[in-house]
Amino acid sequence: MDSVTRSSASAGFDRLAALREPVGGHRERESKKFRFEVLIGIICIVAGMALVLGFVILQSPDDSAQVNGVTLETTIPPNESTLLAGEAFVALAVDQGKFPPDVSIGDFIKVVVTPGVDGSGETKMIPQDLLVTHVAASNEMTAQTIFTVRAPQSLLPTIAESGPLHIARVQVGAS
Repeated sequence: MDSVTRSSASAGFDRLAALREPVGGHRERESKKFRFEVLIGIICIVAGMALVLGFVILQSPDDSAQVNGVTLETTIPPNESTLLAGEAFVALAVDQGKFPPDVSIGDFIKVVVTPGVDGSGETKMIPQDLLVTHVAASNEMTAQTIFTVRAPQSLLPTIAESGPLHIARVQVGAS
């Protein structure tokens, strides 16, 4: 019985050893399959990157916004993006209903400042016509529309100290 157990045990070891030994053809097929899968993966990654790059390059930005149902451009025309000495781009936050709905980039506006929250100051009109260079429409987060204008730096304190602003369009831009 000992010889039977031994022969079947050694036969089992022989079979396990045979299974553990690499077979030349099988290993080559797995190596080629692995290389093919890696190649497919690299091709997919490169194609994905090309698609993303294509979308980024070809995507045109939305250059308009809705204010009171009117579409406004929201980019600065190139010739109006440079400042002269003593000028600044000034942001004016204006409540809905305190400006004409069709004010757009390139228009000249007059700004009326009102007393601040503490009641200091007086209502007065800024004497200069200000050029609108950018419009950011109000949305769900804010009820104010932001107008960026080219203005003399000397107006910054007047605007900063004021309460609500009012805008009047005095000249329509060239666009």
